[in-house]
Amino acid sequence: MKKILLALSLAVLAATGAKANGLTFMNWTTCTFTFGINGTVGTDIFGANNVFVGLGNTVFADPSALPNMSYSGSAPLSTGTFGFIKGYPLPSGVSFALGVLPGFSTSFNSANVSSYPPCNSGAAYVASWNPGGTGDVIVLIF
Repeated sequence: MKKILLALSLAVLAATGAKANGLTFMNWTTCTFTFGINGTVGTDIFGANNVFVGLGNTVFADPSALPNMSYSGSAPLSTGTFGFIKGYPLPSGVSFALGVLPGFSTSFNSANVSSYPPCNSGAAYVASWNPGGTGDVIVLIF
């Protein structure tokens, strides 16, 4: 099963490599999540709160596609890059953060903080931040 998941992940990474600055969530758990998502456009900061991620794949072509966006820079938001995310399973659960900025990890295992959400049948889950070649990021949750 792990080999199949890895092969599928690599296929998705290859398929999304043609886009620039996209964010894809691949949620293979039975939980839904909400996230805060942050990044930069040059030296300006953007943020989006309460971004819902359901089951399966949720794709944002670039930062301008995010809902609940806060950004006051002058450069096009579509050229921004993602820096980190912070989220938790719904309706409640232990929050986690992933990203490429200093102080952020690129992986999270809910078992390490004794979090076994009921929405995932009481099982732990793993989330990982996977950068692509053109500013893309894939967040894999399984």
